[in-house]
Amino acid sequence: KEKDQRLADYNNLAIYQKYLGNYRESYDAYLQSLKLESQARVAWQNFADVLLKMKAFKSAEMAYKKAVELNKYIPESYVKLADYYQAVGDSQKVEEIYKSAIETIKQSLESDTLVLNAYAEWLVLQKKYDQAIKIYQQLIVKQPNNKAAIQRKIEGLRK
Repeated sequence: KEKDQRLADYNNLAIYQKYLGNYRESYDAYLQSLKLESQARVAWQNFADVLLKMKAFKSAEMAYKKAVELNKYIPESYVKLADYYQAVGDSQKVEEIYKSAIETIKQSLESDTLVLNAYAEWLVLQKKYDQAIKIYQQLIVKQPNNKAAIQRKIEGLRK
């Protein structure tokens, strides 16, 4: 019980310090948190965000990968890892991560719409419009309520 409270305190402190832009203090709080509970996916993911802000690129990459490894069915972890590779300019890795995420998440009950949407947006930035349109068409099937908005995106890409 006391351990859980200390864990929550460290995580809250880390989040607050990151919000203030005090990345060193946030880093220290995440280290304490991860010492108490090394299998916390969200803590690893947030820790990676701080490492990225500190420009500790290799460490950030390892922490993002650890978050994916701890639960391979959470779409957000893949999007964060892909964003990392985008930040360091590794387009090949970005594409690999999105493709692997889509394959892996298919095996679970999690929705892959977050990953598909992020992948489509990235493809647009790469000017790979035909591929982006294919992904957006998959999204229409999975998100019929967003059909009109997605179709507008597709129309915009076809111009």
